[in-house]
Amino acid sequence: MESPSQITKWNEKNSIINGVASTVVISMSNNYFALFAIGVLGATNYQVGLISSLPQIIGMFAMILGTVIMSRLQEKKRFTGLSILFTRLFLLGMFSIIYLPEEYRAWTFVLLIGLMNLPGSFAMLSWQSFIGDLISDSRRSGFFSERNRILTIAGMITTLLIGIGLQWFDKSNPLPYQILFILAFLFGIAEVIYLNRHIEPKKVIAPDKKRFNFGWDAYKHKPFIYFLICGLFFNFAWQLAWLCSIFTISKSLI
Repeated sequence: MESPSQITKWNEKNSIINGVASTVVISMSNNYFALFAIGVLGATNYQVGLISSLPQIIGMFAMILGTVIMSRLQEKKRFTGLSILFTRLFLLGMFSIIYLPEEYRAWTFVLLIGLMNLPGSFAMLSWQSFIGDLISDSRRSGFFSERNRILTIAGMITTLLIGIGLQWFDKSNPLPYQILFILAFLFGIAEVIYLNRHIEPKKVIAPDKKRFNFGWDAYKHKPFIYFLICGLFFNFAWQLAWLCSIFTISKSLI
């Protein structure tokens, strides 16, 4: 495995498996946070709203801090792997939350989801930078097209199987969600393992670049400003849609 083409194929193979594991984790956990909070923990509408908004607030500050950290790293694989691992460890806390006194369960769950997005944001930011260094520009579009297709299929199959499985349990039964959280954690371990199988070239950081750079130059680029405005409107509408989500889930549990 000496030639660059062989290394690229090896990295692409492990990236796809890593992505499938990540998709399964999200399909088993994040997609059912609101359902678990309302049906099992008895969360209020306000608490369910925080499940959506609190990670965004924490993620905003994490992105700023993560940008500074990433600019100083010579090897991104270790940092990315540790960030993913710490993110998946929160799933064990969610598994155990049912053993807390009833009055603390919902708020503890909200806090776990919010804090989980701190290492989660680090992981997302560092993974994007990490994989960008491994896949060449000429190969990037074709590879990610193939990768996203496989990940979409994996997510659809996982969601379908979970939906069928949940029909066998009462809506207020915590057992199926605990099973999902444990399985998601195990897939998270596989996610870290296959991430660490990537071959990363060492990157030398010049001494004169050791300074804080928050990327303010990007705001001088008009297309970026247009994209930022569109993104703000999209996310604003997305958060409002959670009101419909709360209503739909609440009605389905009656």
